[in-house]
Amino acid sequence: MLPVPLDRIVRVESHGAWSEVVLNRPHRRNAIVEETVRLLREAFAELADDASTTAVVLRGEGGTFCSGLDLGEPPGGPEFSSGWAALHRDLATFPVPIVGALERAAVAAGASLALACDFLVAGESSFLSVPELAMGRSAPMNTAWLLYKYGVGRATELVLGGKRKSASELLADGFAFEVVPDEQVLARARELASTLAEGDRAVVVSVKKALRDGAARSFEEILHAVG
Repeated sequence: MLPVPLDRIVRVESHGAWSEVVLNRPHRRNAIVEETVRLLREAFAELADDASTTAVVLRGEGGTFCSGLDLGEPPGGPEFSSGWAALHRDLATFPVPIVGALERAAVAAGASLALACDFLVAGESSFLSVPELAMGRSAPMNTAWLLYKYGVGRATELVLGGKRKSASELLADGFAFEVVPDEQVLARARELASTLAEGDRAVVVSVKKALRDGAARSFEEILHAVG
């Protein structure tokens, strides 16, 4: 894997058997622009094909996971929408575990990236929020992930009810794998990824696929229904 410039808005850092995908717009709390989506797709495609990668950490630079779409530079139009949906399809079929490092906030589009993770390590003061309905917008990716992984009740609570989930609630309701002190989030997410990466990649890929195939409905079927 070639080195990636440190100022790139999506950066991949290799740690041997596991890697980090870093949202790198800390001055905007890692808000998403069109280029973010393209680079995320490239990063995850490369890692999916990398036989040496057995786990991935997804995190934000500068202490915030992701604040959603950048409202100062709002992406829009059918090209963005199709790319955004394609990214989530990529994540739904990604072959190895994704560990999300939830620092501070995962809001709107950022929440859907957090929900896409297989494991979510949350800081004590962090939260997840799906506020699109109050903003006059639908939330198809959040809706799809919530239905796919947590069911109609949780989807209704977050999408229609607009409930903001604290770290303790995320843990109690099964969204978070673990809650740790804020300053320990990255270290714990990396530790978990390192532990997961000790497994045989072929076995990890096979087990994750079996879990995914065992779902009542595929992510693609749900996304088609809500998109």
